[in-house]
Order: sequence, then structure tokens, then C-alpha cells
Amino acid sequence: MRNPFLPVDQYTIRLACVDDEALVLVVGRRARRAACPECGHWSRRLHSRRWRTVLDAPVGSRSVRLRLLVRRFFCMEPACPRVTFTEPFPYLVGRYARRTARLERLLARLALAMSAEAASRIARALEIPVSPDTLVRLVMRIPLPPVPPVRVLAVDDWAWRKGHRYGTILCDLERRRPVDLLPDRSPETLAAWLRAHPGVQIVVRDRSEGYAQGIRQGAPDAVQVADRWHLLKNLGEVLERYFQTLRLPSMEAAPSPPAAPVVPGSTLAATPQAALRRRALEQAARQQRRRERYDQVRTLHAQGLGIREISRRLHLSRATVRRYLTSATVPGTGPRRRRPSQLDPYRSYILQRWEQGCRNARAIYRELRAMGYLGGRSQVAAVVTALRRSAGGSEEAPPAIRPVTPRQLGRWFWQAPNRRSQAERAYLTSLAETDAHFAKVWLLAEEFAQMARQRRADTLAAWIDTVKRERVRPLMGFAHRLEQDFQAVYEAWRLPWSNGPTEGWIHKLKTIKRMMYGRAGLDLLRHRLLCCI
Repeated sequence: MRNPFLPVDQYTIRLACVDDEALVLVVGRRARRAACPECGHWSRRLHSRRWRTVLDAPVGSRSVRLRLLVRRFFCMEPACPRVTFTEPFPYLVGRYARRTARLERLLARLALAMSAEAASRIARALEIPVSPDTLVRLVMRIPLPPVPPVRVLAVDDWAWRKGHRYGTILCDLERRRPVDLLPDRSPETLAAWLRAHPGVQIVVRDRSEGYAQGIRQGAPDAVQVADRWHLLKNLGEVLERYFQTLRLPSMEAAPSPPAAPVVPGSTLAATPQAALRRRALEQAARQQRRRERYDQVRTLHAQGLGIREISRRLHLSRATVRRYLTSATVPGTGPRRRRPSQLDPYRSYILQRWEQGCRNARAIYRELRAMGYLGGRSQVAAVVTALRRSAGGSEEAPPAIRPVTPRQLGRWFWQAPNRRSQAERAYLTSLAETDAHFAKVWLLAEEFAQMARQRRADTLAAWIDTVKRERVRPLMGFAHRLEQDFQAVYEAWRLPWSNGPTEGWIHKLKTIKRMMYGRAGLDLLRHRLLCCI
């Protein structure tokens, strides 16, 4: 099949030779005449010939070099300012290029898919010597796709450097594609872009007042829609700040299943729990001492003492005192998560040998090595020692205590009620029974989350009035901001649009920035984001 992009009937291969490193092809034009690039008149009068070498895509493990026989013609038009001109090689190689158009497209796509440094290493492995700077130039030569008419526009920010400098990404939600990147998130920049691209009817944004002002300036007739995820995120931040003011009680962890099956009626039936008894008691004692120190630090600070004086009196470091004062709960009281071990698949065999009367850890270790165990003997000895210590015990280990942090309580808010565990539901119920104010705040927050998930726009005004009427202080500021941006929030629950696709493209943009070690400018980021679609 003939290649539609390369009219091979215009070229002739006069000679081909293969050496140890490359395949060399001598290529010339079939045409006997050429058109002057200045005046367009055809000429047959030959001036001279010269050789030109360009690199082509490799074949197998060999690079390919084209030796082009280039002819120079006289221009026969008296009025033309050119005296001579060189015949072009259309579709094959551009003017002054050292690589064929096919190879440049290949390298540009390779540089779009990864960073220039990585693409340069891959290209050298493919017998294509090219520098990272050249790859960047090839990417920048790719023409940007034209901005199509946008009806539903999504606006969100992305971080040049988190907490310091931000830009703006614009996406077409109907096509689910980014259309442009802006260097900042100022209202003037967004308004200028909207004026340059009329026709936007709906704009989905976050809760930023700067974006709202820019939309009013650039597209005053567009419908503004607040993003539903950002609404729930703002409420979650309000709740987490409120939870930090509470003294949250701890929650008992659910008992873990036994690590290995045991024989019913055996004297070792309680072994998995009994082996943890002494360690659990020691951990509970350490946690109790830590709670006492925490209470002492908080009490002395309430009496007006500073960090240095509290550190001197209680013989604690100032960093520990500062950590106790800034934390709403006792830090570090949770149980440590058990790491997987190479010995886990063999624990049932150790229990079996123990029941058979084998008490020698070294002998059990040799048997496990014959079965394929690759770990050390000390792990086997530790298990046998624990079994020996707990052989005569029958007490159950005390239940593990797990503290609940404000961040964890905030994560429970994000979950639907039917997705919470039984222990989490019991904890929230007991906390609501002991704290009436917490019960009211949690009930209103869950009602708002359910309204957002079900998009019940007609109940928004009633929810705001309830918060203001009952004066639920942690939620009053949030309700006031909803009232200021009421129309955009109302449209968020009435219309199906959201910034979900935009968040995905922001993650793509972050990946591109990290691949280039955060050193890419706006033009290169725009090319890599928009041209990779």
C-alpha cells in the first residue's frame, strides 16, 4: 500500500550499503525540474549538485542514514530576486533539518510521553543520538490544537509551588479535555481569556471568589456552578477544626482472628491470645504513663507556665511538651501495625510440632529450612519462647485501645453511613449520647452530605436557615459563605456538571511536572498537556 504521507514515486534509491553500524541509502529526486520558492516559476537549468546527510528512523539494531543528492537550479525569471535555489524534499525532510520528518515526529511523540532526559536515554538505546534540549525544541515545534467553541467550561487551580504560586487549568467538560493553561489565578487573567473565547454558557469552579469575579467580568451571562466535591471538602475542613477542640475518647479495637488453627480441646487453644498477654499489659502501662504526662502538661500550661518551665519540671524535652500542647489527643497511643513476616506461612507447623512435644527451636528451624523457609533462626526462637511462656496461662489479653483522631473522624464524615464499620457506628452513637452539641453538629453535617449526594437543591435554603436559627456555631460560618454564593451552590445541585474530569487532568499535569523535575515553563507544560491528547 502506498504511504499517503510520503510520495515515494518522487524519489529514487540509487545505492544502498550496510556497514557495522548503520544502513546508508543514497536518495535522489525523480523530477527533472523544480519550482523557485520565491516566485514559483519552474526551472530546468542545473547549477550544481551537493550531498546532504540526514538521519532516519532505525531498522532493527542499525541506524539509518540517508545521503541526499541535492541539486541547485538557476531561476530563469528576470524579476525574481533569487539567482539560484535548492530543490526541496517534500514530506521527507525540511529545510536545514538533520533528521527526516518521520524521525522528528517519532522523537517528538517520545518526548511528549516522558521527560526529555528519559526520552534522550531511550533514543540513544534505539541508536538515535539526540540531546534533551533538541527534544524540547521538537516538542515546542508541534502546533497547539485550536481551542474549539466551549459551552461548558471548568476552571480550577494547580500549583506551580504549593502554598506559594498557582496557575489555572481550563477544561471543556462536554469533550472532557483541557483547552488551555493560564499562568496565574487572578480574576483579570481569567476574564481576558473568557472575552477572547465567547460562547461559554456554564462555568464550573471551586469556591474561590477570585474565579467568581473573573467570570462575572469576562462572561457576565454565564451560569456559575460550584463544584460539589469542593463543597463537601470545605465542610470537612470545618468539622476537622471543630473536632480538634474536643477531647475524643478512645475506641476499643476489634479482636483479631487467631493466626493459625488449633486443635479443639488442646491445652494450647488459648495460645494465640495468651502469647500477647504480657506485651499488651506492658503497652497498656506505657499508654497510661503517657496519658498521665499529657494531662500534667496540659494542666501546667493552663496554669500559665511556659514550655521551658514545663519541660524543666516534668523532665521532658521541649519538643515533646510542644507536641502535647498542639495535639488534641494523646499522641502515639495507638497500637503498632504488625508487619508481615517470612515466618507467617509456617506458624501453623510450629504449633503442630509444639503440640507433638518438640520444644527445641533449633530443631524446628532445621525442619523449616528443609520446607523452604528463608528467614533467620531468631524469629523461630522468638515464637517458641512465646509459646513456652504462655503454655500455662489461660487469661485473655486485654482489648487493644485505639485512639480516634480528628482527621480520622473527618474521614468518617466522607463515608456514607452504610459503609462505616460496626465499631465506628457504635463509637459515633456513644459520642452523640454523651455530647449533645456534637450530636447536633454531626446530624446537620450528615444531612448536608446526603443532600449533596442526592442533589436535592430545594432543601439548601432550609438547611441554611436551620443552622442560623439554632445557632450551631461550628457551622454558622460555613452556612454564611453558602448564603453569599447561594446561586452557584444551588446550580451545583441542580445541574449534572462537576470538576471531576478537571481534577484528573490536574493529576496528569502534576505527573508531567514531576517528570521534568518541576523545571518546565508554562509554554512547555501547555504543549505537553494539550498535544498529548
